[in-house]
Formats: sequence, structure tokens, C-alpha cells
Amino acid sequence: MTDREVVVWDPFMWIFHWLLADSVITAWFIDEPLWLHNWLGYTAATLITLRVIWSFVGLQETRLSSFVRAHVILS
Repeated sequence: MTDREVVVWDPFMWIFHWLLADSVITAWFIDEPLWLHNWLGYTAATLITLRVIWSFVGLQETRLSSFVRAHVILS
């Protein structure tokens, strides 16, 4: 058996994950100044929009077609 490195997340997904987590957690605890709280929400919405786009045009491992698989059990 040979050892292979399996890439689960590409750099976009890694950066997306941490920026989204950071913006949501920071916005959760920051109410003032309101402009910062709002911009953190805009950042989270933009990141989610980019993730949806990336799920159609990104690497094969990050596409929705590889994330959701239909399994049919015939008995």
C-alpha cells in the first residue's frame, strides 16, 4: 500500500472557511460600532455567495456534484 496525500480543501475553501467563521463570531460579539457589525455581515454574505459560485466552477472535490451523492439501495 502506498501513502497518498488526499487534498480535501483547496486554498479558496480554506480561506473561505476561516474568514466566514471569523466574521460570524466577531459580529456575534460586536454590536458597537454598528458599521463594523454591518460590514462583517456583508462579508459573510459575500463569502457565501462566492462559495455557491465556487460549487459550480471550482475544483472537482469542492463541487456540489461530489458533495451530494445519491445512493440507491435495491432490494
